[in-house]
Amino acid sequence: MLHKLFLFILLLFTADFAYGQYLHEEPQIDYYQIYLDEPAESLDKIIYEKEEEPAEGELSPDGLRILIKDYKERTRVKVNITYKSGRSEEFSKSSCFIDPVPPL
Repeated sequence: MLHKLFLFILLLFTADFAYGQYLHEEPQIDYYQIYLDEPAESLDKIIYEKEEEPAEGELSPDGLRILIKDYKERTRVKVNITYKSGRSEEFSKSSCFIDPVPPL
């Protein structure tokens, strides 16, 4: 009888621990961002550098960040951008400079 009671209590704690783990999962990150030094007018091109495949990117409303949807982590991206000053630039950024955008 005591053995069954001990087993029941052990199962109860195990189930509670597993449920607690489920509740504390990390939130899903949908967007990643690259910060710009000055406001941009347009994002002309954004690709994954090694694969030369297009990435799904857009400018933030203030033009100071590039937002990348469904970013392939640990991948370098190449960007062609035109700033509001009229200057165009091509640069690449490694994953060290691409930050997750936390969900609201």
